[in-house]
Amino acid sequence: MAHFTEFVRLRVQPGREDEFLANRDGAISAIAERIPGFVGAPLHARVGDHEWIDVWIYATKEDADTANAQAENIPGFMAYAGLAEIVNIEVGSTPTA
Repeated sequence: MAHFTEFVRLRVQPGREDEFLANRDGAISAIAERIPGFVGAPLHARVGDHEWIDVWIYATKEDADTANAQAENIPGFMAYAGLAEIVNIEVGSTPTA
C-alpha cells in the first residue's frame, strides 16, 4: 500500500517567513486532530526567494481531499497557510514499509 503525498510549492509573503515557519507545527497538529488519515508533514525546504516546498502525507487521496476541503475552517492551519499563496501542488504516492 502507498500513501498519497502532496508536494506543495508556496510563496510566503515577504517579511513573514519567520511567522510562517513558527506556525507550521500548529498547522500540522490542527490537521492531525481533524483528519484521521493524516500521516504527517515530514519535510519543508526553501527553494527560492520566499518560496518553499512542503510535503504533506495522507493515507489516501480521499483523506487529502477532506483536509483540503476543510482547511479554511481550521484556524490552526490557516495561521500558517494564510501567510502564503500556493504556487502549485504535485501529487504522488509514497511507498510504506
